[in-house]
Amino acid sequence: MIRKFQGGMFDEDWFASLSPHYKGMWFYLWHRVGDEGVWNVNLSIAWAIVGEKGEVNIENVIKRFNVGSVRMVSFAGGTKLLNLEFIRVHYGIRLNLDRSRVARKLYVILKAHGVEDKIPGLSFEGDAVKTYRDWETDRKSTRLNSSHLKLSR
Repeated sequence: MIRKFQGGMFDEDWFASLSPHYKGMWFYLWHRVGDEGVWNVNLSIAWAIVGEKGEVNIENVIKRFNVGSVRMVSFAGGTKLLNLEFIRVHYGIRLNLDRSRVARKLYVILKAHGVEDKIPGLSFEGDAVKTYRDWETDRKSTRLNSSHLKLSR
């Protein structure tokens, strides 16, 4: 997936006020999250990348990045971090479960930890009752059933 970059953040006060270590952490997290915007927290690697072992921790990251707006949310007992800004830039804040594979994957991850409806500023539309496997089965059967269609020039 090609990662869009949010260049406007350089003009925002919350970003300008970050120390170089936290700016490095922002870029690291932007590139390390999965397509669904979730990072499996590994602080030892993050510390090696940003060069600050003690000060850069999940609580401080969330506190500094969430000035004025919620951009990061920790869940699963602090073992996972959701980059909401990444989601907003790439997919918007209303994720359609029927049309987006990424939305389905994110929904399944959040649901597994009981936080699918507790993330501020994020909403899901569509059939939330289906499991991820149901969506994949539907997608494959739709593709098989539509394979008989021919494009004409």
